Amino acid sequence: MARISAVIKRVTQNPPKTKSSGKNMEFGKVQIDGKNFVVLVNNEDIRLTKTEFLILEYFVKNAKNLIKRDALMKDIIGYENYLYDRTIDTHIKNIRKKLE
Repeated sequence: MARISAVIKRVTQNPPKTKSSGKNMEFGKVQIDGKNFVVLVNNEDIRLTKTEFLILEYFVKNAKNLIKRDALMKDIIGYENYLYDRTIDTHIKNIRKKLE
């Protein structure tokens, strides 16, 4: 019960930013339609989960900046204090596999 209460407290204090920018962006062969949550690579539709989409969009928006794991966890998933930071690694691994 204490663990559940702690998670609820974290989420309610720091709600995740789960909204896309709504903008169309392009990075190399990758096209992102933020309004419709669509990713195209070489004009082929790639299916990403919501979190994967938001991470990819975050990377494209911040392509010229160094992105720290803490900032990514806070901005995408919404946790400032998290227990298992390898969640981001798994999402990135899945994005790489899907984008090839």
